Amino acid sequence: MAFEPRATSFSMANAQILAQASTVAYDSPERCATWAKVSGFTGAFDFFDHQDTQGFVAESADAIIVAFRGTQPNRPMDWFVDFRATSDPWDHNVGKVHAGFYSALRKVWGVPLANGEVLPKRLVNRGSKPIWVTGHSLGGGLATLMAAEILRREDAGENFDLRGVYTYGSPRVGNKAFRAKLMESAAKHGAQLVRFRNGDDVVTAVPRMTEFEHVGKVAHLREDKLEVGDADPPYGGMGSFADHDIAGFVKPKKAVSGYYRRVLAASKLKPSKCATAAVAPPAPVVVKPPLAAGTKLACDRMLDPAAFTKALGESAPLTVRDLKTDPDAAASCSLIRGGKKPSVAEQQKLLKQTGRLGVLPGDSVCEISAYCWTIEDPDRFAKKCGERGHKLDGKHCIESVPVGANDQDIIRFVDDDTRCVLAVRGGPANTDNDQVRACAKLAAESFGPAQLTAP
Repeated sequence: MAFEPRATSFSMANAQILAQASTVAYDSPERCATWAKVSGFTGAFDFFDHQDTQGFVAESADAIIVAFRGTQPNRPMDWFVDFRATSDPWDHNVGKVHAGFYSALRKVWGVPLANGEVLPKRLVNRGSKPIWVTGHSLGGGLATLMAAEILRREDAGENFDLRGVYTYGSPRVGNKAFRAKLMESAAKHGAQLVRFRNGDDVVTAVPRMTEFEHVGKVAHLREDKLEVGDADPPYGGMGSFADHDIAGFVKPKKAVSGYYRRVLAASKLKPSKCATAAVAPPAPVVVKPPLAAGTKLACDRMLDPAAFTKALGESAPLTVRDLKTDPDAAASCSLIRGGKKPSVAEQQKLLKQTGRLGVLPGDSVCEISAYCWTIEDPDRFAKKCGERGHKLDGKHCIESVPVGANDQDIIRFVDDDTRCVLAVRGGPANTDNDQVRACAKLAAESFGPAQLTAP
């Protein structure tokens, strides 16, 4: 199939060639340049690699392709399945976007290429050549953001000609306002926005934040079937990492689930030697969070009330209660003070004497939540703590929240053994931050892999 640079509707030929480009992008600059020439892109070629953001620009007589590389198997996927990812305002545009993706794009947007040109200058004023942008996984997120930047410049009257964006296994990139503006600009300038989803590829469902939305049409791949529509079909499960693989060829004669293979199956084509033999596709990324998304931990297994009773110096035994208040947590638990609750008259007397009731029997002393569905890196955790204006004390990120006339500390940290993030705070009536620190200390000492396994 020949590339169709001026296609105004979904093009199977372009889907096949751009999937191939997204596969090749994982290989060396030399292999990428070879693919470009073999595929008819015999004009100027540039490979960019700056601070872990890589890809290439390939040019033919009548088109330009920009392909972004996804995350390498041997590099940490600190953004992966992070449904608690932060969002940043999108410069010069409307809405907010994924902070990690935006940072990755900015790393290469203004960096000179081998010929001395920066990426925007490399693409602008190229006569009548339409631009097509593609990428797999993280690369798909970068392709979407780059499209938004190019269309913003087209809106401002600059001479770009974005014709299409085909992404493969892309996570969600921006919020509703970003999506609406991007789709409005794409329609105005005649640019296609198509994202491919292979089976139930879990990466296409993250970040799991309600403010993040996909853009454009979805091309859903299942075996040799391809359906293009406006909305995602329901997810039948979490899928597999093979569903997220870009190539789908682990050996020349062995096929597994993968975007490129299924695009070929849908188009009844045989694989290109350049994408299966000459170019070695990356091994499927196998990165697992501490717990599968949705897995819940029992509070009575996660916390030992007797140990906390002793550590906090409580006169009556503490009990554990499941709060079930945080949908993003594997567990949200409260340690309840024991003893007999004072009568109304006794409470009124205490209030008159001390001016406050404090933590009464039956009230929460400490609340401890465990976030185990994401992959967290301690260095990134520390960086985010500072960016949010919180205090970093060793490995603890401390946020102070006003509670009445006092401040209540919320202490968060990455557990060394499990990589879960634990958050510890006082109960609604507890502003004794020394007690909160004692709770955090014991939580750090007692939480481990045993709490993540069934009894």
